[in-house]
Amino acid sequence: MRITKTAFKAWLAQNKRKYFYMSVPCACPIARYLSEKSGTQVHVTSPDAYSDDWEMTLPEWATTFVDNFDALPGYRTRGERALRLL
Repeated sequence: MRITKTAFKAWLAQNKRKYFYMSVPCACPIARYLSEKSGTQVHVTSPDAYSDDWEMTLPEWATTFVDNFDALPGYRTRGERALRLL
C-alpha cells in the first residue's frame, strides 16, 4: 500500500477534531490513516516502518512526521495539532 503526503494531509484535515495517541503503534495518525484505507489494523512498528500482514518502509516525510508526533508533550493530541507537523 502506498502513502502519499498529499492524501494523508487531506485525510488529517478531515479528522482534525479526532484524538491521536503518541507512541501507540495503532493509534498514531499514520496508522489510523492506513488502517482506514486498507480495512485492516495497521501498526507503526518503528518511526520508519508499518505493518499489517507485511512490513513496509515509510517514506522519509512520514518517518519525520512520526518522530515529531511522538516527541509532542502529553499522551494524545488532536488532528489539527498533528497537521501542523507536516
